[in-house]
Amino acid sequence: MPARSKLLSMPSNVLAELDDRLRTSGFSDFVGHSEWLASVGHPIGRSALHAYSMEHRVRILAGRRFARPVEPIDPVKLADQKIECLKVVAALPLCDLNATGEDLKAAASDLHQWAYEPSSP
Repeated sequence: MPARSKLLSMPSNVLAELDDRLRTSGFSDFVGHSEWLASVGHPIGRSALHAYSMEHRVRILAGRRFARPVEPIDPVKLADQKIECLKVVAALPLCDLNATGEDLKAAASDLHQWAYEPSSP
């Protein structure tokens, strides 16, 4: 398995600026981008920049910001989070007394997504 790219561990503001620079340069001038990154404290080689730009080209062109990969969550912790969300939804005073179990699970899933999952930029 290849090593994780150093680009993915850069601060989000530097990565966003890099995306803007790649887009405005037409995905060229990797030497210039590499020099700029080194000047802001993130020395990255041209080949790594090229690989990153090709892998993320569609996202960059669409102007979407990079969403950091989420580490896999422990299944027990995930289940606990979902149960807590279900408890919250079921205890809400606005909860429909005629709501089915599926309705409650759907509302709890929405709450879990809002509370625990990263939003797309």
